[in-house]
Amino acid sequence: MQQLAARLVQRMPWLGEQQHIGRLCRLVDRLELIERGWTAQQIVDQIERHSRSAGLQVAPRGAQRNPLGYFAWLVNRAISSDELAPFEQVARERQQRIAAAQERAAAEQARRQQIAAEAAAIDAVIAAMRQQFPKRTRTTRLFV
Repeated sequence: MQQLAARLVQRMPWLGEQQHIGRLCRLVDRLELIERGWTAQQIVDQIERHSRSAGLQVAPRGAQRNPLGYFAWLVNRAISSDELAPFEQVARERQQRIAAAQERAAAEQARRQQIAAEAAAIDAVIAAMRQQFPKRTRTTRLFV
């Protein structure tokens, strides 16, 4: 948590001015950014993307009365409370694809085992059909 806070201060120096970094740590904890896998660079990038798309400009240092409150507002606007970090989202989707592939493989294996178990019965039905309906002998025609 302290590393994330320190990296945020490196990228946004106004977060570390006039207050102890522990306050930023508490804010990061309250926003659950670490639990959702966010890095400092991803947070900054997401804030910038949101600001550009919404037509907002990040306020300069002198215009911010409460830098931590402003940062919390920016993060809440840019990152929804249940949004995972891009890397975490990709990892979750990958795990879901792997689980689906394993389910398909298990179903295919079960189908093959069922066919193998019924092979004797299938062969018996085919043999009975061949007895009941023997092959006709073909007569060869010579130039009709």
